[in-house]
Amino acid sequence: TTPVQEEASPEFTYDRLPPVHDYEVELRVKDPTSYAPTVSVRSETKTVGRFAFRILCFPMGTTRCEGKHLSAFVEAVEPEGGDSNWCFRNVRYQLAVINVADYRKSAYKN
Repeated sequence: TTPVQEEASPEFTYDRLPPVHDYEVELRVKDPTSYAPTVSVRSETKTVGRFAFRILCFPMGTTRCEGKHLSAFVEAVEPEGGDSNWCFRNVRYQLAVINVADYRKSAYKN
């Protein structure tokens, strides 16, 4: 038997999601399969309190995953004029890879 694919429902598409919050950053990667493994893209930098960060994304993965899946990281941005031993404790994050056709099929990582 052939698995039946569900049709995307217009009520669960990307454009129906709420806007990004002040403490969130969005990185949209168009045509991720056009990237070679190990090629990265970065989001804009976002600052929450004193913590500046951005998303570092490898659409076709890092060397370690050999292009088999997306790799994404929260990248802390060194404070300007800061101490060389800078550190931010108790940072919590969640990465979400949104399925634009049906956001119910999105993936999340804490």
